[in-house]
Amino acid sequence: MSPLRLDRLLSESGWGSRTDVRDLVRSGRVTQDGVPIRDPSRKVPETDWDRLAVDGHPLKVRRSIHLMLHKPAGIVTAMEDARLPCLLPLVPAPLRTRGLSPAGRLDRDTTGLLLLTNDGLLLHRLTSPAWHVDKVYEVSVVPDTAFGQDEIDRFDRGLILDDGTSCRPALLVPMGPGLARVTLREGRFHQVKRMMAAIGRTVAALHRTAMGPLALDPALSPGGVRELTQGEIAALYASAGLPAPQGIGEAAGVGDAAGSGVGDGNSVGI
Repeated sequence: MSPLRLDRLLSESGWGSRTDVRDLVRSGRVTQDGVPIRDPSRKVPETDWDRLAVDGHPLKVRRSIHLMLHKPAGIVTAMEDARLPCLLPLVPAPLRTRGLSPAGRLDRDTTGLLLLTNDGLLLHRLTSPAWHVDKVYEVSVVPDTAFGQDEIDRFDRGLILDDGTSCRPALLVPMGPGLARVTLREGRFHQVKRMMAAIGRTVAALHRTAMGPLALDPALSPGGVRELTQGEIAALYASAGLPAPQGIGEAAGVGDAAGSGVGDGNSVGI
């Protein structure tokens, strides 16, 4: 990770706005190895973070960042892209240099829940089929006739796709004519679309609503982003068989933000 300005580091660790932390630094309350630092713009490498203190108490730097993003249609699941609208402009500016990556991919036309994190092990666990983390989707298909029991049973047994790929058992719950909720425990390339094609349906719209215990916040509009709550972080780590990170909490000024506009994830598009 690139060195961070001291004022940004303090602000993201919950010590207040940029103005607040600049006053904090200039007053001599921030030290490195006991020596006051009075320049808020000083760049501090990650290797020196543990040497910082505020009012004599070690600075607890939040190394792990976890964001919930409501992905809109038309955005590619990449932090940066030379040609197409991507995720980075939706991320609050102070966090764009914190090494965030999406946990899995959604197709450009797919909407809904994306988790952005800079914890590589968590990212691996959430996207690896070995950990069986559920991904839940709402899907609209054509023909828009009611789903039959045979289709539900085929999903439950595990479909064989047209190219011979065997899918793990999945849950198909009809929600109305041509509408269903699909729960997967893996993330193959275009999996929901290919599974629907295998039963003679074409996906018209696809929306992810949950990943493991994390559900898309209904108050988050398309393009909106917010940091996970402490409870959400703890539940997410537990689902991946990991202890929750120490000092979890909201970074200053990042609790709720709406992105607009318009790096890469570890899993393929759904």
